[in-house]
Amino acid sequence: MKINGYSLENLNATFVSFVDSPPSIIQHLYAHEMCIVNYGYSITPKQKILKLVFESEKDMSFFVSLILKDVFIEDDLYLYDGKLTEKNSLSYKHIGGDIYELSVTVLVIKKSPLVKMILKSEINLISVIGTFSCPCIYKITALEDSESVNIGGHVIKKLVKGKEYILDGIKKKVLCDQDNNMLNVVLKDGHFPYLEVGINAIEVSGPIEVSIEFYPIWV
Repeated sequence: MKINGYSLENLNATFVSFVDSPPSIIQHLYAHEMCIVNYGYSITPKQKILKLVFESEKDMSFFVSLILKDVFIEDDLYLYDGKLTEKNSLSYKHIGGDIYELSVTVLVIKKSPLVKMILKSEINLISVIGTFSCPCIYKITALEDSESVNIGGHVIKKLVKGKEYILDGIKKKVLCDQDNNMLNVVLKDGHFPYLEVGINAIEVSGPIEVSIEFYPIWV
């Protein structure tokens, strides 16, 4: 297991458990920025409790400082993208000697690892597993100057050969070589790109190379 990029070994910590909060203590004050919204419906993060044992109070304090803003947990199968709950997120008990057990209550969205694919055809069939539609990222390289191109119903205008264009449905950004390019893009139905669970047919037209990235969601 890794937490915010650190292995438990590097944190001098031992894993105890990572389970759903009992219904009787689930808090209903959710971090609104974590909710994923597509076409007017949304999912709310699940509340879970992470328990770790640390070899010293210093190690526990460092870990707490690490997770105050965001919590990103990786295990062998899934990713958990989350934040601390708004109240009573942290509690600990002294086991004995220098040993402490820390309980962390987090709000998480469960995901599979990142999927990356190159879209090589005019019509590309993308299979998405999971239980909820997921935002995706298109990365586009212009092979020549072009007035406009189409990727999955999204239109990018005034492309310049060699430049990279990004339609980011996760961070809700449109970039050209890392600069804001929103004025030159028409989003399909006014929404940033996302994929439905199942088979998605992505049409690509124009002199471009395109790749797609997404995290399947299991909430």
